[in-house]
Amino acid sequence: NTLSTGRIYRKVVLWQETGGRFSQMREYEASVNAVTFAPRQYGLVLASASSDGSFAVLSFDADARQMAVVRVTKAHDQSTQSYVYYHELYLGSLSISGRGEGARRLVTAGNDKLVKNWCQSEPGAPWQLEKQMSCHTDFVRDVAWNPVVHHDTLTI
Repeated sequence: NTLSTGRIYRKVVLWQETGGRFSQMREYEASVNAVTFAPRQYGLVLASASSDGSFAVLSFDADARQMAVVRVTKAHDQSTQSYVYYHELYLGSLSISGRGEGARRLVTAGNDKLVKNWCQSEPGAPWQLEKQMSCHTDFVRDVAWNPVVHHDTLTI
């Protein structure tokens, strides 16, 4: 079992149950506002959102036996507060696809009043902004995907 933490001390720390070991995975210039793991089918992948407006996705590289980091700076003009991974589902089913193939998606929310949808075409590729939603009048502190898919429509 693995647990990840991050907060005002500007670090993301990965804790492993075996032997009580831990290791620092990422250090920031600003506080870490959120840390979450990707769906299991992607392997050991987690993302962190920071008050400097950035987010980073850390993926375990089994060959190198270390975490690879893809960082998006200036994801938001102000603090990035939250994000969530899109769990790929089969249409008409609630089961996760399970292979981790295809594009990966996540949504970020920030103090700049924006919600942004990001896409990564393949592991290690840069994250690209797909859509920006500017319908809020104040900070956006949290975001979630609706886990039900109808007619290729996704609800955030």
